[in-house]
Amino acid sequence: MTRQADEDHIFPTEDESWETALGAVQSCLAVPNILNGLVRNSWAGLWETREFMRALGFVGLNARCLMRAAEMPPDGADKHAADVERAVALLGVRTSAVVVAINYVCQTVLKSNPPDRLWVGIFREMMTLVEIGYRFGCRAEGIGPEGGMLMGFVRTAGLAILLAEYPKEFSEWFAKSRGVDTPHFVKETFGCETYQVGAVALQQLGFGTDIAIAAALAVGNLQHDMIEVPRHVINWKAAYLWIECLRNGQSYPKDILSRNCFDGLTPPKLGSPASPALGLLYSQVANIRRKQSDWNWHLPNNTYDETTKSVAGRRAKHLQYSTSRRTMVFGSE
Repeated sequence: MTRQADEDHIFPTEDESWETALGAVQSCLAVPNILNGLVRNSWAGLWETREFMRALGFVGLNARCLMRAAEMPPDGADKHAADVERAVALLGVRTSAVVVAINYVCQTVLKSNPPDRLWVGIFREMMTLVEIGYRFGCRAEGIGPEGGMLMGFVRTAGLAILLAEYPKEFSEWFAKSRGVDTPHFVKETFGCETYQVGAVALQQLGFGTDIAIAAALAVGNLQHDMIEVPRHVINWKAAYLWIECLRNGQSYPKDILSRNCFDGLTPPKLGSPASPALGLLYSQVANIRRKQSDWNWHLPNNTYDETTKSVAGRRAKHLQYSTSRRTMVFGSE
């Protein structure tokens, strides 16, 4: 799913689309305060594993996603707090917060019983970008694997939320556009753009304003020449541009500042070999692009096939319940 280039300025003075995006995120995700606090404190480096585990117990998520993300062997039907704590220790608190946040968004979207032909494609692309972001972040100073995962996630987060919040409109839009994220077409359909929804979602989840601004600048391809942007926000934007280019089979971003933003990943001069770190990154990304990511910790079941059957079964029960309810009403008149 691609986006046509569009030059616009962030923070327009007369534009209700940001309020529309906020309303969609709040309605769809309804992020619990405990989850926001867990993400915010973990991302800021204020919590260690013990505090993370204490809050995780109140979030209400299936903590198995952390064990699967840490590539721990399955332990049967039951999960044990000690195993989850070990997974958090292996991943790190910040990476664990990203895993929990992505998992929460995906589970929320699936609860809306979206059409399989739409959610499967979005989720597969999402995790391909997340894994590429992880591989990039491991080698990008100041970004880290958790930051790379987050900047990979934001590209499709808005699409997933719009699918859950406006299933009928999304299906009609997708049928007409084939998923090409044309700015004016998307705004006309949903009242806001996908980059706005993704950026607001990051802020609502607890990742902070700087990440949300960087996501909006990067995913929305917004021009910010007239406003002062902190250096670390520029670095986050550069990380996204790198991840997007790598996903598309390109070697580096066109933007020169972003291209040379990370030591060790500077593209070689013409005729020179890539650095060992960059060469390994290219190899890893090529493997991911060839078969898409096989990460599945964002799913409630072990595979896409199992999850598809689960969603289809829940959808059938929902339709049966709705039909039964209507029959009862008509019969009483």
